[in-house]
Amino acid sequence: KDSRQRAHFVTIRVEDYERLGPRQWLNDSLVDLFMLWISRDNNDVHSSDVHFFTSHFYSTLSEKGVEAVESWTARKKIDIFKKKLIFIPINKTLHWSLCVVVNPG
Repeated sequence: KDSRQRAHFVTIRVEDYERLGPRQWLNDSLVDLFMLWISRDNNDVHSSDVHFFTSHFYSTLSEKGVEAVESWTARKKIDIFKKKLIFIPINKTLHWSLCVVVNPG
């Protein structure tokens, strides 16, 4: 399998687009789109110094534990501890944050 191919795609619907207006809340699709956009030059996930998780990573980790997410990078043979930066979008109490882990290893 070509390591440059993206395994994660985002579909933006009209309802998502409308959330970009004033006084609207962002949703996970828009946050995932933004993460894909900022990682657009990150073509080879194995040799890259950065890793981008989807918006579902943190919610799955916090709700189901480490066992639920440990395969997310393992099955793709990505060692996140060798990365220089890891980006994790977090939605907690209706607010989005972006956690950036620097030199995790």
